[in-house]
Amino acid sequence: MELMDVVMSICAAALVIPYLFAWFSKKMNTEGAITGMVAGGLAALVWTILGRPHGLDAIWIGLPCCLAGCLVGQRFGKAPTQAEIDATYYFQEKFRSLRRAEKAGS
Repeated sequence: MELMDVVMSICAAALVIPYLFAWFSKKMNTEGAITGMVAGGLAALVWTILGRPHGLDAIWIGLPCCLAGCLVGQRFGKAPTQAEIDATYYFQEKFRSLRRAEKAGS
């Protein structure tokens, strides 16, 4: 169970923020997402190897590092094209039925 906890913390620290940016941001690019994944995953891994100082779980270190990595990495790539935005942006017309289904379920 301990190993599963470590792996889930590292994966979450590396993937949650880029995934949210992919759906809800018109400015995030591939370079930013990859930089954030690497920064968050490595920070969480290093924190775990250090023995979780101060009793703080690795995810709480990895998430801010991932966010910072995404924002810094975004500066080094080109902005996404309109086609890329249309394919992933949550508030596009093609996702309207998904949003209605979510509202109906709540």
